[in-house]
Amino acid sequence: MELRGIGVEAEVFCTTFGLARITDHKLEAMAAALTRTRRIIAEGYPKDPEQLESATIGLCERLVDRSLDLSSAALCVANASLDAATEAACRAAIEQTVAGLYIMREPDSVVRRLVQYFYAYLDEADYRVTEWEKSAANEPDTDRPMFEAARAQRRAASVAERDFLERVRVELGVDDAKGWPKKIKDRFVQCDLASSYRTIYGALSAQAHGGAEDLVHEFIARSIDSTHEESGRTGGSIWATQRAENRSFALAMAWFTVDLTLELAIRFARLHGLSSAAVALRLTRKEHELEMPDWMPANFTPSGKPR
Repeated sequence: MELRGIGVEAEVFCTTFGLARITDHKLEAMAAALTRTRRIIAEGYPKDPEQLESATIGLCERLVDRSLDLSSAALCVANASLDAATEAACRAAIEQTVAGLYIMREPDSVVRRLVQYFYAYLDEADYRVTEWEKSAANEPDTDRPMFEAARAQRRAASVAERDFLERVRVELGVDDAKGWPKKIKDRFVQCDLASSYRTIYGALSAQAHGGAEDLVHEFIARSIDSTHEESGRTGGSIWATQRAENRSFALAMAWFTVDLTLELAIRFARLHGLSSAAVALRLTRKEHELEMPDWMPANFTPSGKPR
């Protein structure tokens, strides 16, 4: 498959997501990698249904597409220089990608894990409705009918979805629909990403949960700058240095997010026998690795294992 220039593919990315331009050459390379990945998968996807080697190829392709969408969103936010929001967006993309990696990890388990993935969603939805019912009793009388109507609607939808998935489960011959790992940590471990969970994912979670990390750093840096200014001390701004570090970290997290998404795309192509797409995707990932942030070791991979 043809590998086009970074500039052309980055321009396609801008057009697709309504960006005037990409402000950083590192982001431009990442955007090009995601655009190329979409094109490679689209060109390699079987056009004739009879050529499909797996009944799950459509669902797996949607998992890859969702990861590409979320990773692209993270790059759009990074392009706006919203570093804390970039980290939160990267976390969402990584969660989606790890789910896909777990599902497609073992060819013989794809169908079963897809079913478990769906049932885990329904179990979580039912749990939230139950909790909603408990809290609705404490709502004002004027608001309670609205809560009751919404609860009943969600419960009815859950029942219909569960009935549909139960028929699918039986048709596919899946006996165990309850084996989805409940904790995201367990999915990371199953994908050989334990080290990434403890480091990268853990760091990103601070932004997603509204942690005080950035505010504490800014408070300390500005306080030091103020003290230096009052004492007449010369030198660079600590806060300016901190902002630069925040930016570098956000870009590094975006790089990792894209790298993990490329790994998922490669796994999808291999799993479904898209050999030419797999070759092109591996080349795309190799090019992406050339843009690895300076602070990452040369043998870094998302799994933490040396190449």
